[in-house]
Amino acid sequence: MDRQEAIRDMVNSMASGNGADVQTKFNALMMDRASDAVNDYKQELSQSVFKNPEMQAMGLADGEEHVIEVDPAEGPITIESGDDDE
Repeated sequence: MDRQEAIRDMVNSMASGNGADVQTKFNALMMDRASDAVNDYKQELSQSVFKNPEMQAMGLADGEEHVIEVDPAEGPITIESGDDDE
């Protein structure tokens, strides 16, 4: 059901005097809108982080080449930075 149908359905429930149904439908509509807004914000934020030259310069936003698989059963691991200058 798209948003317009859901709103129409909520208004019809309101007109018929079914307050509990109106509240349930209203809550569902607001939850959908909030979820959409959060997802949009996450997408904008991830794009700004992963395309940020400063983050890339620190090696924090250059894609998945530094992503490693970790087996939780193995316990803590030490990741070498690759800087041998120290």
